[in-house]
Amino acid sequence: MDGAKKRPAINRIYIAGEKEYKRTEDYRRTGIPVLVPVVEVLKKRGEALGVPFEIKLVRSVQIEG
Repeated sequence: MDGAKKRPAINRIYIAGEKEYKRTEDYRRTGIPVLVPVVEVLKKRGEALGVPFEIKLVRSVQIEG
């Protein structure tokens, strides 16, 4: 597909599953992103049930919205 004809604004053509494969590899290397509010809810529910919840923050990303 690398040699396939592309539209002017398109830099690359992906084959089926290629984007998902790359994302999976990225997650294996860097971890799965989880939003801070989700982590807070999991911690609170864990505390309420007596289940420890520890998570290592690898990096923080600002989401604009």
